[in-house]
Amino acid sequence: MVETKKQYVGERVSRVDGLDKVTGQAVYGFDLELPGMLYGAALRSPIAHGKIIDIDVSEAAKIPGVKAVVTGKDFPFTFGFSVKDQPFLAMERVRYVGEPVAAVAAETEAEAREAAEKIRVRYEEWPAVFDPREAMIEGAPLLHPDLEKYPRSISKLVPGTNICPLCTYNRADEDAGCAEPDKVFEDEFGVHAVSNALM
Repeated sequence: MVETKKQYVGERVSRVDGLDKVTGQAVYGFDLELPGMLYGAALRSPIAHGKIIDIDVSEAAKIPGVKAVVTGKDFPFTFGFSVKDQPFLAMERVRYVGEPVAAVAAETEAEAREAAEKIRVRYEEWPAVFDPREAMIEGAPLLHPDLEKYPRSISKLVPGTNICPLCTYNRADEDAGCAEPDKVFEDEFGVHAVSNALM
């Protein structure tokens, strides 16, 4: 008789790395130290929306162990899934509290953090919006005035607004479905910007 392999659907299966994790022996990327490795730290925006007037990195560069201090001018690139609208480091303006404005690489974590604290940034603070509905109202402060110029995939957007991406879903004939229903239920639903949708 040929023995069949065990089926795993419906069975309790132990994680391969479970024992190492619960005993504290698992090694994560954060635990690695390699010869010549540098540590990074970022200076982040304290304001929600504004223009970057000036960035002075001179004092940060003087900290012993500092190998590099970079700003958006040194690294003028953006990324994003459907629209490449997110800079790695803020360029010309900041759009949220905590946005990275400058970054430091140093021989130790303490040196990197100390250098980041020495960076001086002058901002011109602008009006900001903190609610998605307010951001869509005509005349709301624009986070990306040149949104339509960004590289993007098939995402639809509405130029001159903060609306992106614009998605429309239609599964059936709405008018026919609502003509003589037994019940009508109307509501508004909000979801997170990212849904894992694992199933």
